[in-house]
Amino acid sequence: MGDSVQAAQALISLAVALWAAHTSITNGFKYLNDIRDSILCRSDGKRTFTPGHCGLMLINDWLPLTVGLSVVTGLFFLIIWFIPAFISPTQTGFTELLILCKLSSLVPLTVSIGNGFFAWRDYKMMRDSIADGSAVMSNGLANPEDS
Repeated sequence: MGDSVQAAQALISLAVALWAAHTSITNGFKYLNDIRDSILCRSDGKRTFTPGHCGLMLINDWLPLTVGLSVVTGLFFLIIWFIPAFISPTQTGFTELLILCKLSSLVPLTVSIGNGFFAWRDYKMMRDSIADGSAVMSNGLANPEDS
């Protein structure tokens, strides 16, 4: 009875960790993309931003949130990776739980690493856009003047 309860608790912990990771990472990326779009469009739909304000948004909003999201994603990787450490290896279903946790933990790990690469690209694109003083995006077009 005790073995099955502990294994069930580990599975519930895994499900909760996956749900929390998915929800927080998805919402975090949505918010980061909204900030990025506001910087690139020089507008949030309600007001227009100056290049100086966009630069402040880049340094004070987008950059710390991007780093924080990468750290949180890395922490979810560690939490999911170490869930099997809390149950005995002699319990029924331990091997299956171990494999499931190790495979599941790869998702937040790859998201965290990928976020670093894409964040560098987005940072350079926004920095160059601010330096040019021109909006990069408008109504889904890269350069509205070119159309």
